[in-house]
Amino acid sequence: MDTSFTLLKNEALIFLEGDDTHSFLQGQSTCDIRLLSQNLSLQGLFCTPKGRVLSDFLLLDLENSRVALRLKKEIEEVTRLNLKKYAAFSQVKFIEESTDWQVAGCWGKDAKDVIQRLMKKDINGKGVKIHTRDFHVIQIDEQGEHFECIFNSKTSSELLKDFLETCHESDEIGWEQEIIKLGTSRLDLTSSEEHVPQVLNYDLNGFISFEKGCYTGQEIIARLKYRGTPKRRCFFAASEEREVMIVPGSNVYFADTDNIAGVIINVASTSQAITSLISISEKALNAELRASNPTGPKLTLERLPYEVVF
Repeated sequence: MDTSFTLLKNEALIFLEGDDTHSFLQGQSTCDIRLLSQNLSLQGLFCTPKGRVLSDFLLLDLENSRVALRLKKEIEEVTRLNLKKYAAFSQVKFIEESTDWQVAGCWGKDAKDVIQRLMKKDINGKGVKIHTRDFHVIQIDEQGEHFECIFNSKTSSELLKDFLETCHESDEIGWEQEIIKLGTSRLDLTSSEEHVPQVLNYDLNGFISFEKGCYTGQEIIARLKYRGTPKRRCFFAASEEREVMIVPGSNVYFADTDNIAGVIINVASTSQAITSLISISEKALNAELRASNPTGPKLTLERLPYEVVF
């Protein structure tokens, strides 16, 4: 069966509750919180007042006025502190949940069928969430081949066991490769507060609502959409050369010159290939590109599942 499953140790969860939770998040995030429900999750961003992306997240609506934010573990603390700063005058409480809550990735051609059989519920559509007790599954692509699972491993131990026994056990690098191929930028310490959302394609894959009201950074983000053009866009790039290590935050160069074409956002490296998500200028699309230095590993651009426009 073509379905993989792996625990995602590099992901973290922030839990919030309180009467003002939804209205508070509406004023802080790029997505329209009014759409959030028990059956629909949202992908969004927290930005600085200057419109730079602080962190990306997946938001789930839980029972009893609670929500959960999934984000990269290494930027959990800076995101939590930023939210607490703005939440000082709102009825919002940050909950210290037990470490039993975990995140996993499930993907493959048969993933949807496997999930529907194990969960005994249908799932169909990007953002759609199904759950049973403390086990939540969210479809994160249009094709229905990539899903995130957020669950309490203690109270949902039997269901977790079913997933582990049914699916091929992969690793986190395999999941990260899949996310890169989907063209979804994931923020870490090297990229947090460095880029406006459009440079990372967040306006192209559903992370931003341009119809909602004000939120932190909204004025600058909206101005770029209606009056400007992004200087760079993200593309999926592959490389088979390993002489030089490719790391997030390093530059992309026009081959054999000191001219910088862009920057590397995410990298997933296996013994077969190096997969990366790079943010580059329009001029770089038809050029030979190198990672890390002008003679570094050659980068070959691959297709993304959505159209990229400057």
